[in-house]
Formats: sequence, structure tokens, C-alpha cells
Amino acid sequence: MPFIYSVEKRAEHFTVSGAIHFAQDPPKKFPPKSELRVFMEDISIWDSNSRRLQETVVDLSNYKTENKLEYSMSLMPKPKPSETYNIAAVLNVGWKPEGRGPDKDWIKTGDFQTSKMFVFAVSKDKNNYTKDIELERIDWHEQVYSEK
Repeated sequence: MPFIYSVEKRAEHFTVSGAIHFAQDPPKKFPPKSELRVFMEDISIWDSNSRRLQETVVDLSNYKTENKLEYSMSLMPKPKPSETYNIAAVLNVGWKPEGRGPDKDWIKTGDFQTSKMFVFAVSKDKNNYTKDIELERIDWHEQVYSEK
């Protein structure tokens, strides 16, 4: 009986993780229903919207901010090398968004979000990346728009 050798191409496991810092002092403790969403986006095509590749959601109800806050997400297969990627995040304080869509709230005054881009490129020889991010508090005031 002949020996049959099967070669199975295995997808590479890819991980990006990092610390989450706050631009302003966060509350000492987040209230119930607080939720952190961290996204990895493909931003390679500059004339179009980013494409979300991965999202991780963390319940931060009663999380004490004296503890270090970190995120980690894995993708398989590995994203394309030499493309450009961004890590973005939204921290909803005391509430959780209900679904997605143009008529759904996703952020409110008092929440935190990344307001800068945290960009990195993927190389073919590396599978684990560290990308720290910074969240800023949203302090919107009612804006009045007038036509001129």
C-alpha cells in the first residue's frame, strides 16, 4: 500500500495587542453597561471607507481604572503584508449601543474614542504586533448650524 503524504496549507495566525491610555483622567470606576470596542481596519485604499477586519468587545462594567487596560485581537488568515492598517476604539460609558445603522447611536457625550490614527503596516515575517492607543473623552456641546 503506498504512503500518501498530504500537505495542508495552514493559515498564519496574526495578533495585535496593546495598552489603552487616556488623554484625560478617566473616572475612577466605570458604571455598569460600560463597553469598550476595539477595531482593526484596513485603510489601504485612501479614496474609500476603511474596511473593518476585526472587532473585539470588552464589558468594562465596574472596571477600576487604576488597573492597566489592554486589548488583544487575533485574525486568521494574516492580513496582507505591505497594506496599511489602523486600530480604533470607542468606550461607551454607562450604556451599550443597540445595533448598527444610520439611525442608531454609537457614541455620546462623556464617552471616549480614538481621535488620532494608530497606523501600522504588516510585514510578511512578523505575526505579532504591539500597538498602544489613546482614548479622548467626548465633550460635545450642542452645536447650532446656520446657513450663510
